[in-house]
Amino acid sequence: MPKACHAVDRTALLGFKAKITRDLFQLLRTWKPSTDCCTA
Repeated sequence: MPKACHAVDRTALLGFKAKITRDLFQLLRTWKPSTDCCTA
């Protein structure tokens, strides 16, 4: 099954995540390069 998330979207979302200094509720813990950013 093909991934729904495009590489450009994945890169942008991971870049956004990298700028967040505190994720108190760990809502972004599933955002990883190896997961589909549209379903994680």
